Amino acid sequence: MTSNLANRLLKGNHIDLVLCFSPSTIVANEFTEAFSGITKCSFKGKIGDKGQSITYQKMAYLDESFWSLFDKFRVLAVFDEIHHCSGTNDENSNEWGKKI
Repeated sequence: MTSNLANRLLKGNHIDLVLCFSPSTIVANEFTEAFSGITKCSFKGKIGDKGQSITYQKMAYLDESFWSLFDKFRVLAVFDEIHHCSGTNDENSNEWGKKI
């Protein structure tokens, strides 16, 4: 479903990139395969690709060049199983929850 929505938004020129965040590499890889299959676009985060799928844990290691994509492009951000980023404040949330 998310891949179909992303495909429609890309084809309609409503977004430039899709970034998917998920709790595990298995889910991240599955999203990469689904997105690539439906859109016929590469989705590995390389130059010319239409996006990337990464784990929440990796968010802590991304530098400013990654986060600046949100300022430079129209990005559809997908947060799979967002409850993995839970916490009610900075003291009891995890690192990736703080990043979001």
